[in-house]
Amino acid sequence: MPIYDYSCKKCGVDFSSIQKSAEDSVKCPVCDSEEVQKKISSFNFGGFSSSGYSGFGG
Repeated sequence: MPIYDYSCKKCGVDFSSIQKSAEDSVKCPVCDSEEVQKKISSFNFGGFSSSGYSGFGG
């Protein structure tokens, strides 16, 4: 299941959410608002990330 990063438009908190489906609604864990925006997140693949080598994968 993918993990997505969000930012709440109401209270401004940043959080992550595991989603089973793209149709699942996402609520802010702090203020319970559904006014959230999906953020672009970095990922790690094969030992490299957006910031360079992570040391993973030898």
